[in-house]
Amino acid sequence: MTITSRYVILMLFGLYSIAAGQNENQKGDISITVQKLRTGQGSVRALLFNTDKGFPQEYDKALQKVTVTAQNDSVTIRFNDIDYGSYAVSLIHDENENMKLDSNWLGIPK
Repeated sequence: MTITSRYVILMLFGLYSIAAGQNENQKGDISITVQKLRTGQGSVRALLFNTDKGFPQEYDKALQKVTVTAQNDSVTIRFNDIDYGSYAVSLIHDENENMKLDSNWLGIPK
């Protein structure tokens, strides 16, 4: 990605945030498709946050939580009935179903 395209993305995000503020009572859905999973085993867990508190791993501080079984090399996750605004999403492909992000001794995710 070039520097120019990064600025375009940031500008579009800023315009979306402004438009969202004008429609405070409107709600929508957020759909995320994750492609090229390493395997079709386990599940993909997604956490939706509307503040930075708890992001990216504190499950109990997420606004919504969705878990989808990873049956193929891609999954679609959907958050429903969300107020217009800005959000952050964290995703974990939990292949071994141990309900945590496995990492090496340096803390780097496996």
